[in-house]
Amino acid sequence: MSFLDRLSNVFKGLVEEKLSEVEADNPDAVYAAAIEAAELRIGDTKDRLVGLMAQHQRAGDDHALGDQVAETRAALDQLRQELETLKVERTRTLAQRELAAAQVAVNDLKQGLSEDADIQAVGNVRSDIERTHEKAHEGWLDSEGRPVHARVERLAEQSAEDKAREELARLKAVRDGAGVDEAEE
Repeated sequence: MSFLDRLSNVFKGLVEEKLSEVEADNPDAVYAAAIEAAELRIGDTKDRLVGLMAQHQRAGDDHALGDQVAETRAALDQLRQELETLKVERTRTLAQRELAAAQVAVNDLKQGLSEDADIQAVGNVRSDIERTHEKAHEGWLDSEGRPVHARVERLAEQSAEDKAREELARLKAVRDGAGVDEAEE
């Protein structure tokens, strides 16, 4: 095998590989080309059938031409049936492909493995906001990283309530005639 033959084989392999990738990425175009080719074969077969029928009509009772007309008619019917089958297959297969792609996307979202940039960006923003909030309120987190705002507010309310009760008790004591000295104790 010469160098040029080997080089030619390498290029053929690369071209076929790239062509396979393009076909896999564009299945609708592949089906459209196959349907177009089938329609051309049907047109050619129709033309051949018309020509054979005209010859048969001129020739009269030529059994060989009659057989060719019947065979061509049967081939035309088969081509039409194959074309319809191909159209149905295209619709079904492309729908199945879209459904599978949607299912993969759903599975990725369920697992948190989505590669969508916008989803990753939102996650990054949320994490950054949380870190910034923790830095801004470092004194407001306990040793386990839980916020202490609610506990501080509860203690402040309890303290205010205790002070209000003390003040109420003092005012009642003053009202009931107890001395100011007793109310202050």
